[in-house]
Amino acid sequence: MDSGRRSGWRVAGAALSLVVVFGGIGVGWWLIGDLTETGVVDPSYVVRAPEWADQHPRRIGLVGCLLIAVGLVANRFLVTRRLERSAQTRLLVVRLLCVVDGLFIGLVLRLLTIGTDYASFIGLTIFLGVPLALILTVVLFVVGDRLIGSAQQR
Repeated sequence: MDSGRRSGWRVAGAALSLVVVFGGIGVGWWLIGDLTETGVVDPSYVVRAPEWADQHPRRIGLVGCLLIAVGLVANRFLVTRRLERSAQTRLLVVRLLCVVDGLFIGLVLRLLTIGTDYASFIGLTIFLGVPLALILTVVLFVVGDRLIGSAQQR
């Protein structure tokens, strides 16, 4: 297989990883829900969620479910159809871990948008959650790319 075609499969794999992560973010945003405490008269926010995201969490979650489904099906039929069975299984595990990563990012986003009248988890989330989510995303993208690249060189 020539290098141009191989790099095209790698770009498609990275795009599908991104689609699955965004799907996980949408589902996480919907399932976790607003974490603003009840009874707070005038909540203060460090980061405000967009108004449309607060008003339509179910639609965001349904779009996320659709993105996950499309990403996993496209992964099966576009990227992994020429790979060996063991490579297909490893790549599916990486894609499912991308969904979990998206759910974690959705949790981090919900924690960042808590409305409270006192100290909250914002500092802990910024210093621990955001870097962990970024590192996990990069590692999963690199592992998926390496799996596609090494399996297609054979």
